[in-house]
Amino acid sequence: MARRKNNSSEFINMLFEITGHLWQVGLFISMLLWALAGYLLNWGYGLHNKEHTTVITSLFEKFSVIFYIPFLLALFFAVVFSFKTYQTFKAQSNY
Repeated sequence: MARRKNNSSEFINMLFEITGHLWQVGLFISMLLWALAGYLLNWGYGLHNKEHTTVITSLFEKFSVIFYIPFLLALFFAVVFSFKTYQTFKAQSNY
């Protein structure tokens, strides 16, 4: 039986390939990812500073870096797409 590829992995690969052809699409994706990273940083900072009243936040009280993992993941993808967008822009421009 053949193993199927993960749909989210296929989606990221498709966006990365489109970014290699059209830098405008890459710019839009990068801006969305930077905005998502900012939102997730604010969210993680809010959870970290909030009084630990729920079960989940009280369990992770000693491991506060866990609140910032979604931010770091979004930041990683934002940087990768930004660099790919810049490379595509430099390759397509005459400057």
